[in-house]
Amino acid sequence: MKKVIIYGIGSGCNRVLHHLKEDVIIVAYTDSYQAGQLYKGMKVLPPLHAVQLDYDYILVASSAFSEISKQLVTLGVEEFKILPAVDFVMHNNIPEELYKTTITGLSYAKGILSHQLAQPAANLAAPSQDLFMDYCWLESYLDRCKEYNFKPKTAVIGLAYYSFDYDLFKSNFINQPSRSLVGLYSRLNLIRDKIKEHSLDRFILADQHCETFMREIHELKSLFQLKEVDDTSCFRVGQNLEIAREELGRRHSNRSYKETVEENIEILSKYLSLLSENEIKPIVIISPQLKEYRIGFGDKKADEFKNIVWGIQQQFDFQMIDLYDSSDFNYNYFADYDHLNTNGYLKLTNILNEVIALK
Repeated sequence: MKKVIIYGIGSGCNRVLHHLKEDVIIVAYTDSYQAGQLYKGMKVLPPLHAVQLDYDYILVASSAFSEISKQLVTLGVEEFKILPAVDFVMHNNIPEELYKTTITGLSYAKGILSHQLAQPAANLAAPSQDLFMDYCWLESYLDRCKEYNFKPKTAVIGLAYYSFDYDLFKSNFINQPSRSLVGLYSRLNLIRDKIKEHSLDRFILADQHCETFMREIHELKSLFQLKEVDDTSCFRVGQNLEIAREELGRRHSNRSYKETVEENIEILSKYLSLLSENEIKPIVIISPQLKEYRIGFGDKKADEFKNIVWGIQQQFDFQMIDLYDSSDFNYNYFADYDHLNTNGYLKLTNILNEVIALK
């Protein structure tokens, strides 16, 4: 039995409650702004009181995960016990009527509008998530599906043109404590057994990073003192947007690691084999990028990616949606240097729907 505290009593909480399994016990509800109210027959506790209880996890049923995590850590809660409620539900509950599609990938895939898809989807993508974590998430998810005698019909695999050169556990990003990493470390904790099963080296690195991260959080006392680390952090204040976007493309293309490429080809092949064994149709999707980014990224690295994918297609049957240089996505569809805004993701989701409808 898992004992949980749910933080937040809004609409997000209602959705979580609908899908919690019988082996989950809710020991309390907590909310900074609605403490003292009655909810589901229980008095909503202030966070300071709730964290004194005996529990396994605090499930954050709110979009303000980073801010709430910061608050809970300052109250003495161990970081690995703080989880986004949606991740906990996806990992522990597989309602057949909800998740006929799975989505994995980096932040580009995280923005896919799951609720707008023709087949309701479990979006397991996350910022900075590499192919190895994608595979661990998928396998863990399918293990849970078997308990329900259910399996998805379609798997959407979000890739970037630098995906084969990217290893989260070797990147500088994971070594820098930041608010961006709070959710990522929580997700690592959920699939730690799968990580250990497939790669002891990565498991040891993950544990080391988590330990260092938690220690530095406690030393700093507040997540507000932790900086956001992202691909825009190297850009100069006042720098021309087009130049900055080109520099980001160049930075992404500068990843060139032969061993990592070979490992990721093997991982993606295992991923596709797992889908084939479970009769799940794969769709690989690459998000669009603007002209300046593509100039910085260069044709050489783009061609290397295409050649790798072509080689994998000789072994596995999958649908490819490559929007990298699509003219359908102009500046109005982008939120920042390389990510789409809501309208952009709606357009991308509609394109994805057309392909899913043919499956």
